[in-house]
Amino acid sequence: MKKRNFLLILFACLLITQMHLFSAQLIISVTSLTNEAGQSSQINVSINNTNTAPLVNITQLNITLSPSFNVSTSSGDSNIFGSISQNYNNITINQSTGGVVPIGSLGFYWVNVTNPRSTGNFNVNVSVLDNNSVMSWSNFTFPISDTIAPSVNFVSPTPSSGSTINTSYLPVNLTASDFGSGLKNITVYLYNSSSVLVQNSSGTSSPLFYNFTSLANGTYYINATAFDNAGNSNSTPTISMIVNFSISVSCTPNWSTSWGNCINGTQTQIVTDLNSCNVTTGQPTAQTQICNDTTGGSCSETGYNCTDYAPINCTSGENQTRICTDSTGCQITQTTPCALTSAQTNSPQSGFGSISPSLAVFSIVGILVIIAFVAIMFLIKMKKKSSSNAGNMPGYQPFPPKGPPSGPPPMSPPNYSTYFQSNPSTNKFRGYS
Repeated sequence: MKKRNFLLILFACLLITQMHLFSAQLIISVTSLTNEAGQSSQINVSINNTNTAPLVNITQLNITLSPSFNVSTSSGDSNIFGSISQNYNNITINQSTGGVVPIGSLGFYWVNVTNPRSTGNFNVNVSVLDNNSVMSWSNFTFPISDTIAPSVNFVSPTPSSGSTINTSYLPVNLTASDFGSGLKNITVYLYNSSSVLVQNSSGTSSPLFYNFTSLANGTYYINATAFDNAGNSNSTPTISMIVNFSISVSCTPNWSTSWGNCINGTQTQIVTDLNSCNVTTGQPTAQTQICNDTTGGSCSETGYNCTDYAPINCTSGENQTRICTDSTGCQITQTTPCALTSAQTNSPQSGFGSISPSLAVFSIVGILVIIAFVAIMFLIKMKKKSSSNAGNMPGYQPFPPKGPPSGPPPMSPPNYSTYFQSNPSTNKFRGYS
């Protein structure tokens, strides 16, 4: 009896081991086309199902990539079966009958990605589930590196190499980009004819514009270097300029302005002389404005509804600003020197000037005060005129004064009858008999 039980236990153990061995008869490998940071690549997953009878089918295949990979599309070859679902960086293939990869078959599955822009090790996990509910998995690590140097170039309005500049300053404009670990900085250098560094300027974003000023007549050399975050660098060819501002100017500049890209919420105007006179006569001041264009481009330059420039009362050397919003909701804040707007209207949307609310209230109050004063004077004049006319009317008696009369009492009228009786001659004269 004991021997029989021992044999049963041994057979069960061998059966479990056999099943594990069957489920483990998979050869999984993962490769990548390139390990360069920020570059387009393809993750290739191969599954070799070497299982034999009794049958062990792969009912589910899972491929999970590090979130730093940007997954675009994925697909498999003719030996991959089942329904495919993709949720960001997780891809699942289910096949309940026949298996995702049939026994004795080699299946390939491809995932198109953009590699992480940072350097380091990034994981890709592959797991399978068989029809015996046994899960097997493998984790693969991909080292991502950045060995590609950034690009850097001189652009307009930088004068072409060998130009003669008849001013004491030299404008230089540069663009740089890096699709790997990202741009770290750009530095531009100005050397004199003795290869001594005269001036330099650095920036952390592209484009980089700098104006070398206070230059003496002579020959100068300019170059620039850009670094990425992985330490790779690239430099421009060295260009030469001759500064001779004693030459008379016979060229008339034709200035043109355009808005650059929306970078970190700010746009800067690029001022260019279409005639390339290399002078600053009449050059407009480059303006900056705030932008919120999420595409990284520039906001529309038409169809804006703008507030008034403020402050209204400003002096030369100060700036005025206004906020403009276009039909797409792109909002910018425009800034312009006060001296350039002293003769212009504050409302760019119509042909009429606008009055500030405080000035309008003050004007209305002043008008009301003047109207009240005129009305009061008119009433006083009418009252005086009414009193004068009443005194000339027949039967008009002024009111007697209040209180006891002042001065001597009034005299009584004479008694003429007594007078005539005592003077008979007078009576005759008066017609009395």
